[in-house]
Amino acid sequence: MTLLEFTIDGDSSATGSQTFTLAHTYTFRTLRLKHVIYHIANENLYESWSKATSGVTGPDRKMYAPLYLDVSGLGVQTYDQFSYHSNSANNTTGLIAIGHSSDDTGTSDNTNKITSLDLDLIKNEETTWAKDGTVTLAVKYSSVETDGAFATPAAFDSTSWDDSCRITAVFELDDMQVYDDATNGVRKEWVY
Repeated sequence: MTLLEFTIDGDSSATGSQTFTLAHTYTFRTLRLKHVIYHIANENLYESWSKATSGVTGPDRKMYAPLYLDVSGLGVQTYDQFSYHSNSANNTTGLIAIGHSSDDTGTSDNTNKITSLDLDLIKNEETTWAKDGTVTLAVKYSSVETDGAFATPAAFDSTSWDDSCRITAVFELDDMQVYDDATNGVRKEWVY
């Protein structure tokens, strides 16, 4: 078992998306998203919804933008999840719901949220990530700027993803291969 940790922050990305270069070759059969730790908060990610709005029952409330991790750049088997917004459903292939934003600007309260998932993204499929290859992760959100409506999941921009935002995704690679070069005879084994 190997754990890989990827962090995207507001200093290294203006859109919540980042491509990472792999330092080693990894051959595995199972890729599991263990958990995400994040602090994604600013004034563009929450909205006060008025009880006077159709479909919003009293009292007035603050609504926080739902967050998603886009894992389609990992070469995963098709992972489908349905998201509901504005009275319709969307098949959001490659997106995983991870929680919701906060209204904090990031200057007074920097507490992190953690979402434990233990979600298999690749299961029993031999996969190799080559050294110097790349994987891409992105965070997306559903805007709540229209009272009573969640927008479809979309990419962040430089105003909704600021320097206070950060996310760390931890993946577990299991059923790894090990190579043994015994007297130039290469042996390949699966380690469970």
